[in-house]
Amino acid sequence: MNIFSANPQIKTDYFFSQAAKVLRLILYKTTQKALLIITYILMYGFFDFLVEGKENARINHGPLLVISNHKSFLDPPLLGICFPFFSKIYPLRFITHDNFFKNPASWLLFKSLGSYPACAGQGMEKSLEKPNEVLKKGGTVIFFPEGKRYFDDELHEPKLGAGILALKFPNVLILPVAIFGTNRTGSLWSIIFRRPRVRMKIGKPFRLVDKTVSNDPQLVSNCLMKEIEGLYKQIR
Repeated sequence: MNIFSANPQIKTDYFFSQAAKVLRLILYKTTQKALLIITYILMYGFFDFLVEGKENARINHGPLLVISNHKSFLDPPLLGICFPFFSKIYPLRFITHDNFFKNPASWLLFKSLGSYPACAGQGMEKSLEKPNEVLKKGGTVIFFPEGKRYFDDELHEPKLGAGILALKFPNVLILPVAIFGTNRTGSLWSIIFRRPRVRMKIGKPFRLVDKTVSNDPQLVSNCLMKEIEGLYKQIR
């Protein structure tokens, strides 16, 4: 006997659950695309902005893990404009500081953009729960191996999270990206009149399974960070 015919309530609940998932996906894509259009206009209109290696981002399917250094709140939307506008890898999902989910207005904004809280202090398993789910479903995750924003021009020691995630999905395509200059944007006045220099370098995608690395998460994180470091040195 079909479980739905045996219990109509289960069928109804399942229908609404699936409808909610579709609506969330449409919301993420719509709000992200609007943000990406604004970001594109902002970067090319008011910044000395250059992207190298765009051909490496011609990816039209997931799952995909995008790794990058992290200097500014501008970094996630910048990574978004790396890809062809109608690519099927959207929406991009990324971790955001828990503080942005503490009031209803910012909660709604960041959730609608496809971000999710870091769950700081709740353990690595909890923090990686959402990225795991997204990759399992064939989605795209932006991940910053350094674990947080750093406002200087240096790269910093990666945390365990990136290594743990990559080891769990060794066959997932990984796209390394380096960003330089988003920490130097300054005030609105300086953006308008100074045109801050921002550079982004997109590396060649790879899979962890094709790399000769250890099963130690920290060593894997170090390996991923080296990919970013090699690109970063070319755009400083």
